[in-house]
Amino acid sequence: MTAPHTLNRLENTRENAKKVSEILVRAFADDPVINAFVEPIRDPIARQHFREDTWFQFLILAASLNHCELYEVDDWKGVSVWMPPNTDAGNPWTLIPAEFLRVLWGLGIRGVALSGLGVGGELRRAAREMMDTLNKQSGAKVKGLSGCWYCFFVGVLPEHQNQGLSRALMSPHTPSLSPYTLSPTHSPQHPTSLKASNPRSRALYEKLGFTLLGERRIAVGSMNAKGMTERGGEGAPIWGMAIPALEKDRE
Repeated sequence: MTAPHTLNRLENTRENAKKVSEILVRAFADDPVINAFVEPIRDPIARQHFREDTWFQFLILAASLNHCELYEVDDWKGVSVWMPPNTDAGNPWTLIPAEFLRVLWGLGIRGVALSGLGVGGELRRAAREMMDTLNKQSGAKVKGLSGCWYCFFVGVLPEHQNQGLSRALMSPHTPSLSPYTLSPTHSPQHPTSLKASNPRSRALYEKLGFTLLGERRIAVGSMNAKGMTERGGEGAPIWGMAIPALEKDRE
């Protein structure tokens, strides 16, 4: 079977991290979780700073410094970022090299507090709950991210969506998509996890074999399902999903 798209593994360089972040900015322009981060920031300059590639560039550079795998498809029509087991883009030792101070400077103290402490805390709690569920389902012997590949980001430019590019970008650690697999470091016996932040991506991941671990809503009471400010809103949804370890690993 021949892969219909060209998937490339990228080197973990600052230049590639910047190019990946530029794609993600456009792909996540109206994402509910990103909206939920931005909405509380009233300073228009700080809002623009967060919306543009400064924030994503920091995240992807931090991931690169923690040994992520970067991929692009069909000459930069889409990108994906995968975190290996036992790694964390939030590693405090790599925050400064990843230019976190530039993020702080652009957002300002109030912007950091509004965008990071509220929604960010809820996202971290959601991630912990997801991993607890995954450990139970996969039979993991230790807690945390042991043995689990995590899809940090996958994004396709709006004008190239609905062309099967996401399937290619998800393939390095999704065993059912073997024609694209480029990562010799991945064993399909290991669990794979991610978080979906809109119904469309959730449906796609389910088609690729991911099972739903649970749903959590962030900013309940202050934002609607699109992550926009709304008093009494239902909150922006986030779904934890995973492909658990194969049965032979559950001992």
